[in-house]
Amino acid sequence: MRILPLLLAWSLACSGTMGTPPRGELPSPSPAPSSPPLRLGHHPPNLLLVIGDDVGVDKVGVYGVQSKGPSTPTIDGLAATGLLFRNAWSYPMCSPTRSTLMTGRHARRTGVGQLINSWADEHELAESEVTMPEVLSGYDSSLTGKWHLGSGRTDPKTHAMRQGFDWVAGSMGNLRDNDVGGGKKNLQYDYFHWQKNVNGRLEESRTYATTDTVDDAIDRMGAMKEPWLLVVSFNAGHYPVHVPPAKLHHSKGVTEKSSEADQFDATLEAMDTELGRLLGAMNGDQRDHTVVVFLGDNGTPDFGVRPPLDPDRAKGTLFQGGVHVPLIVSGPGVTHGTTDALAHTVDILPTFADLAGARITTQIDGVSLVPVLSDPSKKVRDFVYAEIFKPNGGPPFDHDARTVFDGRYKLVVDARDGTPTERLYDLKDRVEEGPNLLGGRRGRLTPAQTEALEGLRAEDARLQRDLVFGR
Repeated sequence: MRILPLLLAWSLACSGTMGTPPRGELPSPSPAPSSPPLRLGHHPPNLLLVIGDDVGVDKVGVYGVQSKGPSTPTIDGLAATGLLFRNAWSYPMCSPTRSTLMTGRHARRTGVGQLINSWADEHELAESEVTMPEVLSGYDSSLTGKWHLGSGRTDPKTHAMRQGFDWVAGSMGNLRDNDVGGGKKNLQYDYFHWQKNVNGRLEESRTYATTDTVDDAIDRMGAMKEPWLLVVSFNAGHYPVHVPPAKLHHSKGVTEKSSEADQFDATLEAMDTELGRLLGAMNGDQRDHTVVVFLGDNGTPDFGVRPPLDPDRAKGTLFQGGVHVPLIVSGPGVTHGTTDALAHTVDILPTFADLAGARITTQIDGVSLVPVLSDPSKKVRDFVYAEIFKPNGGPPFDHDARTVFDGRYKLVVDARDGTPTERLYDLKDRVEEGPNLLGGRRGRLTPAQTEALEGLRAEDARLQRDLVFGR
């Protein structure tokens, strides 16, 4: 396969600028800025948001978390030419995270605390919510790939367009459960044969879904007028597990009889390869005026987790394996290196608005990360937060759990039975949670731990007061 010039440049940058840390430890934070502050002249930048589905930090090589994982040279190259966030959080599953990305608001406000079924008559992201393309109203906007925020309550085929996107092509939800009516019964609903939605029109696609997403994205980069917003939302590596086309991955010997973890990693390698094709399709002038954000929508699913990480603390849980995700930003003026600054998927919308010079007039929970992009030693928030509740919509809930993290200590509150129970973890130098500091013989806290617990409880209480459904 031909090596794209841009990808080659990133590979060289990886070896000379940042490198890949030893497996099992995260890269060290940058001591000082190595690039000038963000200066984009009088022209707002193009904004490219790339979402990997079910991609935790253990599945991105440059994070160095997993001893055995997929090869991700394109994503690693983005980190070498941009800023890697070591403490970025999402929600533990896709629809809630995608809601935060589009609105900058936590799930309690939007009512999206669980997976949205594209075919069911249930709560979806309300059209009253002001979304990313609506905030960036002066931008041409396109979405390629997975949406997963509309339901059968209205019309999921047109939901993304009604939420502000000018052009949409991809799946309305997960490939396996994507039929919302009008589909052909012979569709297998997998990566090789699936139902595609193009601006509200259903088609049958036999193009490998990851490739199809990038094909459309490249077409849109050429068709849109600058400045543009392009959201590339991969289905990969979400279930169903499969073996991608051989030319797209590096996992030798992987077959349909291989473990789900091996097939999952091959799927992510295919995503990385196609991301390289997308970035390589930009001309030099276009790349110089584009800010690229890559992130995962939640942690790795249990079947993709490898030892020594715990598959019971993966996607769908509030453990680190469910909410700690890769976040990398690359573009004009972005400092090269790493940062320990806390960040959350709710922060992407205000960051894009800040870069574009757009005003946000609604209540949001996110903050702009632009100060950190200029100086990785800065911090713009003291806590990050995530939650799970069901059903979608407003309270009361059948299940209700939440977590708050201050960069070291993490509080988890389970309120499903009406009587909240708490767990406290110290995550210093840890990828996963250790012992519960509030459990058993460990009920005695040090003064520092007690102070941290009080701060976490206060933040949780503030959020429970402030986060009101529909406000």
